Amino acid sequence: MQAQTSHVTPDIFSLCGLPPAAEFIETSCCIAVMDRNAVPDEQSVLLISFCGLTFYVRLCGEAGITEDGEAIEGEAAEEVEVLGRVSFFINGTDADDIPS
Repeated sequence: MQAQTSHVTPDIFSLCGLPPAAEFIETSCCIAVMDRNAVPDEQSVLLISFCGLTFYVRLCGEAGITEDGEAIEGEAAEEVEVLGRVSFFINGTDADDIPS
C-alpha cells in the first residue's frame, strides 16, 4: 500500500509568523511590516497619522514617543489616528554603515 503525500509550499506570512492581513509599508529607511488588526500593548511600535504626517511612535503609558523623542499625549493624542501596530522593520542590505 502506498501512502499519499501532499506538498504544501509555505508563504512568507507563515514563515515569518505574520497574519495574512499584514501590510508592508516602505519608508525612506526601511520597510515596516504592519498589522492593522493587532491589539497594541505597552511598548508596541505604532504607525500613526498626526497633523497630516505619518510617524512611528512607541507607546509609553498614555503617551506616544516619536523617533525624535517628542511625546504626543493629552489633548494632542486625541487627534492621532492609529494606522496599525508595527511587527518588524526590514532594512535593506545596502543600508549599513560598514565600509566596503
